[in-house]
Amino acid sequence: MYSRLALLCFAMCLAVLAQGQQDTLAISFASQNIHIDGQSDDWSTSPLIFIVENPRTADSNRVALRLAWDEQHLFGLAEISDRQLVKLRSGTNNPTLNLGDAAEIYLDPLNDSHEHMDVNDYQFIMDVGGDYAIFKGDKNFIKEEYQTPKDTGLATIAFDFKALLHGSLNVENDVDEGWTLEFALPWAALGVHAQRGTAFRLDFCLDDMDAQVRLEDYDEEDVIVPFSYASWQGDTTFGFPNRWRVCKLSGEPDTLTKAWRFSGKWGFLLLAVAVLLALGIALRQYLLIRRLRKLPRQSEVELTPAGNWAIEQPIAERPQLPNAGLFDRLRALVLERMHDDMRPEDLASAANMSLRQLQRTFREELDTSPHHFIIMLKMERAAAMLREGKSNVSEVAWALGFTDPAYFSKVFKKYFGRSPKEFQSGKSHEQL
Repeated sequence: MYSRLALLCFAMCLAVLAQGQQDTLAISFASQNIHIDGQSDDWSTSPLIFIVENPRTADSNRVALRLAWDEQHLFGLAEISDRQLVKLRSGTNNPTLNLGDAAEIYLDPLNDSHEHMDVNDYQFIMDVGGDYAIFKGDKNFIKEEYQTPKDTGLATIAFDFKALLHGSLNVENDVDEGWTLEFALPWAALGVHAQRGTAFRLDFCLDDMDAQVRLEDYDEEDVIVPFSYASWQGDTTFGFPNRWRVCKLSGEPDTLTKAWRFSGKWGFLLLAVAVLLALGIALRQYLLIRRLRKLPRQSEVELTPAGNWAIEQPIAERPQLPNAGLFDRLRALVLERMHDDMRPEDLASAANMSLRQLQRTFREELDTSPHHFIIMLKMERAAAMLREGKSNVSEVAWALGFTDPAYFSKVFKKYFGRSPKEFQSGKSHEQL
């Protein structure tokens, strides 16, 4: 007897838990930046569909509601079908905005209220014409046991929303398509530190007016026939937190989004600049190595006229070329400025020639290029310094204008057929 009762109680508890899990709405993290413009192109979440019917007329409205979040905002997009777009009241914080076409959002941000709103609860009205009103739980009304203890003017919250019309406003002889409402409510103003798993209660309600009427002709208890309203759960009574739907934040930003939001746009810009600089350095290294492939070995240089200027030999043994004096001057310039990162353009300037003209002269008379001419002289000087043994490889590289000792070693090995360390140790090419 007792065991059956215990099993029955256990089953009822499971059913209650299952119902609670089923009623909890998971709100996805915004996978991309959402711009409050009334457009759905930056939304990826699936809509919740519900119908608001007017029991006194044949009219009904279809609402497709999307919700998303990030660390700063709760986002919403409501696409509403409506054959007549009507606005009867105007002004910010006008409590009667809901008597026209409008949407209402009720929030219990801390998920701590029960039957009645408390001072942490909010109601937002956003109407078809771009006006809004904010209600907040009123502690004085709570003490006086109002059924819905709330009032306007208690909260100043800066938030973004956009009402986009698909039709004309307050024109009764046409048929409209409807309107779209997009909004972003700031978590900080609501007292919420948004993160995965954060729970709160929310109610979304649609107010629909299908005709221009004189509201002054109606008493508070009168039924306004062309007016209808309902929440996404089908309720027509609002303002009671225990009837609002429990929502829970799900998902989280990816690594790139976290980096962007942690560092801000300037930090991200610095990261982008660092990446571009790294790519620039890598490209420069690639171009240098590509140039290196065409650098001849010392044994090959000895067989060309360039060897008479690049390799240490008596001046008298050099051939009488038309520009021999020019090559002597340029050789002396390179030897004088060994510590500089000299370029072919520097030689052309010293020769008072265009770079193309200088390249042609070097090719026709020395069978080499100005760039290789500079490299050959530096490599010969590097070999002499390594033979002396007073400097290590890095010191030799820096003394000869190389900022990267590793690249210097590659150039040296290409020219001599062995690395600087092997050269300094006295190993010949045949021994390697």
